[in-house]
Amino acid sequence: MKKMLVTTAIFAVAALVGHQVVVNAQTPAPQTAAAPKVAVVNIGKVFQQYSKAQTFKKEMEETLKPYKDAAKAIQAHVVKLTEEGKAEKDQQRREAYDKAITENRRKLEDMDRDVRKLVGKKQEEQLQVLWRDVNNIVKAYSNTNGIQIVMGYGDPTEAMEIEGIPNIGRKMNALDMGSTVCLYSAPGTDISDGVIATLNHYYGQASTAAPTSNTKGAVLQTGGTQK
Repeated sequence: MKKMLVTTAIFAVAALVGHQVVVNAQTPAPQTAAAPKVAVVNIGKVFQQYSKAQTFKKEMEETLKPYKDAAKAIQAHVVKLTEEGKAEKDQQRREAYDKAITENRRKLEDMDRDVRKLVGKKQEEQLQVLWRDVNNIVKAYSNTNGIQIVMGYGDPTEAMEIEGIPNIGRKMNALDMGSTVCLYSAPGTDISDGVIATLNHYYGQASTAAPTSNTKGAVLQTGGTQK
């Protein structure tokens, strides 16, 4: 009887082990996810070389020109009044010069306040447009080229400025605040030039129908929603 129990137990263990082997053989091995393709883009360079940004800058300069000319004329007048006032011997006339100088300086202050309000609002609107354009292009360019992650950074375009103290200090300050800074990107991982070329390509075709998302390169949808 005891021998029969031992034999039965052996068969039970063997069956259990055999079942486990079959289960293990049927269970697929876990697959390791492929590493995502990462790229970087120099946002400062993109903004500098994007034709629309250059157009916005030119428009802003034209908007500010009348104000700059007027301010320059007032400043020259203030200098003239100051020199004449110093040479004036009559007390009443000197006070008149001082009053005129004060009034002109107030004009400059009022003009500066008005210009800041005008320029500030316009710059905000233009920045929103440019930021949306760049993000749409980066997204579409990445989808076309199989890129999953794009990190933005800002570096000067001149080699001497990259290693300059102001740029180093700016990066150190960013690191101190907990931000991420691009210290190195391998050849082929910086897509700035491709993004710029695509932006300018579609900006040049702004008067034609907007390209579709299937267009090779990227898509520019100015005014579209960013997802």
